[in-house]
Amino acid sequence: MKTSGVLRGLQYKVEDNPPWITTILLAVQHYLMLLSSNLATPVLVATIICAKGDVEVTSMILGNMLFACGICTVIQTFIGVRLPIVQCPAFAYIVPMLALTDFEKWKCPEFNTTMINRMMNSTLGNITDHDGEEPYWKTRLNMVCIKN
Repeated sequence: MKTSGVLRGLQYKVEDNPPWITTILLAVQHYLMLLSSNLATPVLVATIICAKGDVEVTSMILGNMLFACGICTVIQTFIGVRLPIVQCPAFAYIVPMLALTDFEKWKCPEFNTTMINRMMNSTLGNITDHDGEEPYWKTRLNMVCIKN
């Protein structure tokens, strides 16, 4: 078969199967590349919903994203197009959320000492704070997820 000038520099073509060690090393490289976006997205979302520095909120968002991405990866690998890829959160949603924070309505409030103490004493298991009101980050998360 005659090869064109474009395909001459390729190590593997579509029909070729690379050795197992190469496949494993490329898979680890692919996963490590996507790990950074898996870890960066929850921090960005936590900042947008005014929960910057709240480890519990960030870890909850991270756990939910990793779980959802794992389920999507399994579905994609076995039921979908059957490509060995890892699904990760899309950064396409971060840019509109950051644009929303430029509006006065979406700016994070200035936290005073009372609000910080309430945030530090609240737990993720509670739906409401001590005063019976919902934590501010939950309201913001609902607004980001529901609003257009």
